[in-house]
Amino acid sequence: MHKPTTEPVAFQTQSVRYNKEGTKRIDWRKKKLKCEHCQKMGHTEDKCYEIIGYPPDWGKKNKERKDNRGGPKAAQVVTTERPIPGLSMQQYERLMQQLKGDAELVVTILQSKPNMNMASKIIFTKPWVIDSGATAHITCDSALLIEERFTNQQPVKIPNGQNILVKSIGITELPNGVKVNNVLNIPDFKCNLLSVSKLTREHNCALTFVDDLCVIQDLTTRTLIGVGRHRDGLYLLEPIQDGVMEIKVDRSIDESIWHWRLGHASETKMKQIEPLSDVVSNNSFMHCDSCIRAKQTRLPFPSSSIKSNSCFDLIHCDV
Repeated sequence: MHKPTTEPVAFQTQSVRYNKEGTKRIDWRKKKLKCEHCQKMGHTEDKCYEIIGYPPDWGKKNKERKDNRGGPKAAQVVTTERPIPGLSMQQYERLMQQLKGDAELVVTILQSKPNMNMASKIIFTKPWVIDSGATAHITCDSALLIEERFTNQQPVKIPNGQNILVKSIGITELPNGVKVNNVLNIPDFKCNLLSVSKLTREHNCALTFVDDLCVIQDLTTRTLIGVGRHRDGLYLLEPIQDGVMEIKVDRSIDESIWHWRLGHASETKMKQIEPLSDVVSNNSFMHCDSCIRAKQTRLPFPSSSIKSNSCFDLIHCDV
């Protein structure tokens, strides 16, 4: 007997009556009847409700009957959609928890420490505004530019219709670590603008606006590049704080490490590499256990006089 099956996401339901054999039960006698008053099938004139009156519960039953005859209906299924494509609910909740505070995005430069090593670091005095109407990246602070080249004071029209001069063009690094090119340095401008059209074309990314957030993701890997938070009607780019990370480079001179890195190279071959010639010494060269085991040879199996009469009587395993 064939049993009906249901799909995991949605299934169809239809209200019909079945007999014991599983087939639909139809009263063929009523189907042939026709009312001469209302011209409807299924009843005669002496049982027509338009003449004898409708029963008290007719409206309720008729509504249920129409609902059941409405054709197949998909059952309601509750699904949990990801608020941001590419991010799991745990990652989204972690992001919201990180941006829950009302910390200011203003970072000041410590002028009292001129000897501080600030190589490859940029201090942001004003936030970056994510602007979908801007045709170029604009900054009002030349200190944000890593590589700056001066121009011949070309004018640029701003949204209020005025023309202001571009002092220089350069590269800057955003709070999220992404570098953007061709940033216009306009000292008379009052804020930093991040062009959405420039950003999406240069970095192959997508911007998703969810609640009070603007999420910037890589189109290929869906990696989170940056996050903008809605403040005072604008989306301001905020740094992604993954915690303080330290990268320690160990300039080890241990010959064993280089032996493993070079695929278990021999002492003779390692001495032929000029940067490692002073590292490898005849007295201190390590003895690699893996190399010793790999170079061991096995003796052939001895001749056996045992004869088996049928297949699989004798099974030999090299353990």
